[in-house]
Amino acid sequence: MRSDRQPFKYMLSLIEKLKQVKDFRKDKGKRHPLWIVLVVIILGTM
Repeated sequence: MRSDRQPFKYMLSLIEKLKQVKDFRKDKGKRHPLWIVLVVIILGTM
């Protein structure tokens, strides 16, 4: 059985880019890292 890892490669690349996005939220409102919030939003739109 052959496993294709290409989708995981692109997902890791996307996560690396999302981690570079500057977080402008106030410290009081930060419960989760911004990159995780963005990943959940992206996955929710799929």
